[in-house]
Amino acid sequence: MERNELFYLTRLRLAAWYALVMGCILGVSGLGVYQIVAHAYHETIDQGLESVAKALHKSIEPVWGKPKQLKQLAKGATRFSEVRL
Repeated sequence: MERNELFYLTRLRLAAWYALVMGCILGVSGLGVYQIVAHAYHETIDQGLESVAKALHKSIEPVWGKPKQLKQLAKGATRFSEVRL
């Protein structure tokens, strides 16, 4: 069977356009998903840091005006979970 050159070139162009369009769609979709996941991750980190900061502030605030007690609190606690008033 003989190959028609015009038909063959048209088929190649169509396949190239299809691959280009599909690649662009997948690339844009991937970037969108990445942005959504990165934003959710940063929000989770921010919430965790804010929670820890609030807890730390809550535990330090009562002894803030008493430097001696604050030093003892800092010396006695090796981990954040050990800070108790």
